[in-house]
Formats: sequence, C-alpha cells, structure tokens
Amino acid sequence: MLELRNLSAGYGGRPVIHGIDLDVKAGEIVALVGANGAGKSTLAKALSGLLPCLGGTIRFRGQPITALSPADRVREGLIHVPEGRQIFVGLTVEQNLELGAYLRRADASRNEIEQGLTAVYARFPVLGDRATGIAGNLSGGQQQMLAIARGLMARPQLLILDEPSLGLSPSLVKEVFQLIASLREQGLAILLAEQNARMSLAIADRGYVIENGRVALSGNAVDLVASEDIAARYLGIGAVGHAGRFDAAIHDRLVAAIRRQT
Repeated sequence: MLELRNLSAGYGGRPVIHGIDLDVKAGEIVALVGANGAGKSTLAKALSGLLPCLGGTIRFRGQPITALSPADRVREGLIHVPEGRQIFVGLTVEQNLELGAYLRRADASRNEIEQGLTAVYARFPVLGDRATGIAGNLSGGQQQMLAIARGLMARPQLLILDEPSLGLSPSLVKEVFQLIASLREQGLAILLAEQNARMSLAIADRGYVIENGRVALSGNAVDLVASEDIAARYLGIGAVGHAGRFDAAIHDRLVAAIRRQT
C-alpha cells in the first residue's frame, strides 16, 4: 500500500531523514520506533506532504504521490494524526469531527457525514456524550481519541499516528493502544510512530527502528521486541521504577496475545 524508496526530507533544505526504505501493506500495523529526535515525526510529515521530500520517492496504492499536495494526499486516503493532537480547542467536539470530513464535502451528502459521526460515536462513546462540549475541556486522553476520530472521519486507507501516547497516563496509554489494535482488525493500515517501543511493537506486525534519521533495524515486530540485544541497544527496554514495571506487564500480555494469533 505504501512504499518509500531512498526517501530524504528535512527542514530548510537540510535532511533529517536519509535514504529511508519502508513498506506498509494493506491491513497491517507498522511500528516506527526510536528515541526523541530520531526522525520519526519528520518522516510522518514528509509522508503527509507537510515537508518537501529532498530525494527519493513515495508510492501510495501503486501511484506516485511525492509531488502531491497535502490535501490531495488526504483525498487519496493518506491521513496524518499529528503529534500533540492539534485539535481545535475552541470548537465543539462535533465541529472538530466534521472538520475531519472537510475535503469530502464536495462529494459526500450531509447524510453520509452524519453516518460517519454515528460510527465514530459508537466507537468513542465519550465523544458522543461530549459532542456539544468544547474540545479544550476534554482530558488529555479524550483529546487524543478526538484526534484519532477526526482522522477516521476522512475515511483513511492508511492512518499515520504520530506519538499517540505522548503525555498520557499508563492506563490511558493501554486504552489508546488497544484502540489502535482494534482499527487494524477492521482492515485499516496504520503507520505508528512512537517512542514507546514496548507497546508499539507489541501490537504491530512489523517494525522499523530509526536512529539518526536512518533505518537501523527492521523486521517482524515480535522478533524485534523479543531480542534482548536489540531491546537494550535500541528500544530502551529494561527501565526500572513503578511505571516501567507497569508497562512491562502490559507489554507481556499484549505480546502473548500476538503470539497466539501467529
């Protein structure tokens, strides 16, 4: 579905990511993991057209999109949920969701938009309960759900999620990752850019480890997270403290579930 070949991108003509090769197949979650500053968000922005490519190619659903505008990429079904949620805090929850369908307004009837809202509220009941409330009054976890739901309103073929667990409590992190896994079950392809390597690889089919703007490692997600050498060197697994033990317990259960499915 998504093919990157030798992709470079950055800011002010200076590359941050260098020669990236990456593939996402239909119906799979691909984890993009690495430390803060490794280039994950730069790659996400280059894919959605928010940053120009300095070299290489992007193909989506078999067609080259490297030269397409961000709006045209959205029309093709490539949807980016950015880091930091970036919801419209002064608008209502429902107004935020309707903006997710903004580029569909030319060929979608009001009834189709309403059907999309109904589907989103069924998946995110808390958003339905707060539909007329101001989005800025939502909790951090609810705002992240709103950001993802707004992306779903665009009817994505592939959803790029950039740091969806950022700033959330461990219990909300678990809820968000369970949500992401459930989206894959509906056939949606997902590229998940995350610092939380443990959780990302636990729900992913495959993973890419980004280091200094390059792919340092790639492979089956379960194999990556199961390798002690890889985990210690690249993924930061083995942290101590209460929060680290909590994450480890969640990870172990999720990996066990993945192994039962493979």
